[in-house]
Amino acid sequence: MNRKNELLARVYVVMTVFVLFTLWVMVKVVEINIVEGEKWRGKLKQNIQWKEVEGDRGSIFADDGSLLAASQPFFEIRFDIVTPDNKTFQSGVDSLAHYISTELRPDKSPVGWKKELLKARKGGLNKSLEGARYYFIANNLDYNQLLRVRNYPVFRKGRFGGGLIEVQKSKRVKPFESMASRTIGVDRQNAKKIGLEGYFDEYLKGQSAKRLYKSLSNKVWIPVYEQDNQLLNKGADLITTINIGIQDVVHQAVLSKLHENRAEAGVGIVMDVETGAVKAMTSLSKDKNGAYQEFYNYAMGREGKYNPGSTFKLATVLAMLEDGHATPETLVDLERGQKVFGDKKMFDSETHDLRWVTLEKAFVVSSNVGIAKLANEYYNKSSEGRKEFIKRLKSFGLSQKTGITIEGESDPIIKDPDLDKKNWSGITIPWMAHGYELELTPLQLLTFYNAIANDGNLVKPYLVNEIIQDGKVIRSFGQNEIPSKIANEYSVIQVKKMLEKVVQEGTAKNLKDNPVKIAGKTGTSRINFNASEGEVKVYTASFAGYFPADQPKYSCIVVMYGVSQQGNIYGSQSAAPVFGRIAEKVMRFEGDRQQITENEIRYASAGLPGKIKGYQDDVEEILNYASVPFQRKNEKSWVEIENNNGELVSDGLRILKKTIPDVRGMGVRDAVYILENLGMEVKVKGVGRVLKQSLPPNTKIKQKEITIFLD
Repeated sequence: MNRKNELLARVYVVMTVFVLFTLWVMVKVVEINIVEGEKWRGKLKQNIQWKEVEGDRGSIFADDGSLLAASQPFFEIRFDIVTPDNKTFQSGVDSLAHYISTELRPDKSPVGWKKELLKARKGGLNKSLEGARYYFIANNLDYNQLLRVRNYPVFRKGRFGGGLIEVQKSKRVKPFESMASRTIGVDRQNAKKIGLEGYFDEYLKGQSAKRLYKSLSNKVWIPVYEQDNQLLNKGADLITTINIGIQDVVHQAVLSKLHENRAEAGVGIVMDVETGAVKAMTSLSKDKNGAYQEFYNYAMGREGKYNPGSTFKLATVLAMLEDGHATPETLVDLERGQKVFGDKKMFDSETHDLRWVTLEKAFVVSSNVGIAKLANEYYNKSSEGRKEFIKRLKSFGLSQKTGITIEGESDPIIKDPDLDKKNWSGITIPWMAHGYELELTPLQLLTFYNAIANDGNLVKPYLVNEIIQDGKVIRSFGQNEIPSKIANEYSVIQVKKMLEKVVQEGTAKNLKDNPVKIAGKTGTSRINFNASEGEVKVYTASFAGYFPADQPKYSCIVVMYGVSQQGNIYGSQSAAPVFGRIAEKVMRFEGDRQQITENEIRYASAGLPGKIKGYQDDVEEILNYASVPFQRKNEKSWVEIENNNGELVSDGLRILKKTIPDVRGMGVRDAVYILENLGMEVKVKGVGRVLKQSLPPNTKIKQKEITIFLD
């Protein structure tokens, strides 16, 4: 009995201890979770966190497949130098030091790296060296380099066996740097994305996933699980309408004139007339150091809205023709370029003695007074007339955004006599008639001019052809858009004639001798009307039109903001020359690069000396036309044709950004195109193909001037 009681007593004691321990644990659990919960959760959050990780964004390409923007993953490599066991570390440290020195960090020899690793391991094992568990090895490694690092001795055992720590990062790169940079846009983590990056963010952003990360030091976070270093699926790719060749031409032409004029900003846009595809869009403005960069999208954003001045006269004239108020032969008294409307005096840009002229003549010489008087006569005598004018402008699409697929397009400002009564006056119509008291972006005005070039068919401008995911087209743009008719055939024909006469005999006659026939209109508008006496007058100069005039292929607008230099304030002086240069250079290689004749092909195939170089599509078209067999080695844009034992071989030419290319054997247009795209000033002597060049090929570009000699 005593034995039994003794056993029961022991059981009760054990149970009591167990119960007390359980109660203590429960109390601690409550204390930790409730009383001290925030404290411990805060400490945990400081060291371990779930983070949202996204796969690489999709790439953005030009129309020919050239890369405009891409996400480049890169990796930081660290070494938990304490983790490997002694056998693994000692047997592999020599080879590991060799690979680090020769492939990653040549700042130390293999012997030096071995000493560093041994020292770090000893310090880590003794806990005397802070940082041994995340010892820095290298940064900015690409994925291929990472795969190689994973096979290094010691590291090949992975995270927990070899101590390899991988920290993945990513950066957005633009191979063409500032060119079309604002159009492409910016992918910003903590701010609104802009441009194409913003508008198509839903498609571009990659697969996302939550991953558990732990903190090392210096705010370095690494995945807790080794498999979390695998790349996530990237986003879809955009194939844009941007043509790199045309974009480069526009960028360089605008930039050159900005430097010459010391203007504040400049815009150049080129659009395909038939489709509305934007082939180039440049918006350059000064930074604080006076250098020109793409900071704001003047082409379509609020920064670029402006009074278009005389380029808007096209809309006024078309309205009068469409409403049946006037014909090109309608007479108007220019009153020698001065006229008072209400309490405000209007002037033509230059003094003259002209009186009675036709509407066409008033437009060609860009008379503010003439166009304003006719608009005042037909539209400003009644409220119905004023409504009729605004209704007609709206029918041209001028009161709405173009709807282009890019973030940041600004609303145009076209006053309405009913909706804007506070800002409407008796002189609003005559001032609107020549491009004041309204605001448009360059893209909005160009879209209207493009409709005229397109026989009155208004098409929506667009910047993206296709969205591609995993090699499949998931969305297409532009080709299925149905254009709207903004004017009848007669009116369009008449204003087209006027636009051609502006160049042939009017304010843009400095473009008359351009190799490409141009149609268009100059524009000049004063910015600082309220400037004090003696203050420098500042203007916006522009030219809008299309080319070639007979069969329009491209429409284009050039706008120069903040022009104040005497002799460059007018559209004819500041913007028209840029337009002319763009038209000439674009058409130089647009459908007219067949410099390799059939005789030259036969010359090469017969085994005679010499090589032929040129643009691949043109070369192969001629070869196929002449039924000459050839072998293509690659898909390069520029090729060299050689006779290899009776068989023609097409091999690619490498055109490097900072190296003088070998243009010998090329047609003059191809040679000039390549050299000028490298920023060189080209002088041409002789006729025929390029026989020699003044600067030796395959050497670094140290001077900008080069002469090519033709034979």
